Amino acid sequence: MRAVKVLYADVDGTMVGPLGNLLWDSQRTPTLAAAEALVRAAREGLEVVALTGRARAAMFEFARVLGLQSWICELGGIRIYDRGETVVHEHGAFPGSGVPTAELHRAVDLLLESYPGRLEDHSPWNAARESSFLLRGEVSTEEAEERLAAAGFGWATLVDNGVIPRRYENLTEVERVRAYHLLPRGVSKVASVAGDRAYRALEREETALVGDAAADLDCRGEVGRCFLVRNGLDKDPSLAWVLEPDSGVEVTKATHGEGFAEVVHQLLDDR
Repeated sequence: MRAVKVLYADVDGTMVGPLGNLLWDSQRTPTLAAAEALVRAAREGLEVVALTGRARAAMFEFARVLGLQSWICELGGIRIYDRGETVVHEHGAFPGSGVPTAELHRAVDLLLESYPGRLEDHSPWNAARESSFLLRGEVSTEEAEERLAAAGFGWATLVDNGVIPRRYENLTEVERVRAYHLLPRGVSKVASVAGDRAYRALEREETALVGDAAADLDCRGEVGRCFLVRNGLDKDPSLAWVLEPDSGVEVTKATHGEGFAEVVHQLLDDR
């Protein structure tokens, strides 16, 4: 068995606790678990690559403080290497030139008009985005994409990135709020992991992934080991399939950053 060299780690709901706090557990009690795991990973040569829906600008300072050399943001739309020295953009099926956000703005307007009380801008997390937009609410992604295609946005897709464990007053028709990414077809966490592995010339068995949502688990065929932090299963019962023996997913005992730490220690102990 080859030692894992790279761990792709989702950020919100995985590496960090509530409100994006690295030093909180799921109960908002102070913990050093994630920080200590990052230190051990750095010392023992396991590179942690953040794999997130956050925008590039929002990730830069976070990555700098945590000492990350590389990260993947906007759900795979941008890959960053050498602490920002090298930037790789992935625009998928976007037919235009430049960044896709100008055209995506028009697609967002269409969706918001189509689903009043069911979908809204995931403010304030859309500032400085280049490849995608974040929305929140509860809709059928298949129906939404049919509306997009009919309006000339067949190159765009709406990706479900899991449950947001809170309510929003304007989403009056929503029972369980979910986060969605609107981005060009062909852009995904799966494609970004494949692209990163090719860039680094890594075998599948030399990589692992930990996340908290379906968009993370979709990557399981691209990595040697795939983990779901326990809180991902707790907040989204639709992920119960991971408990099947042949799911290809390992569920941590701990939640959030402590679950992330559990994965880091397991990978290093298994070397």
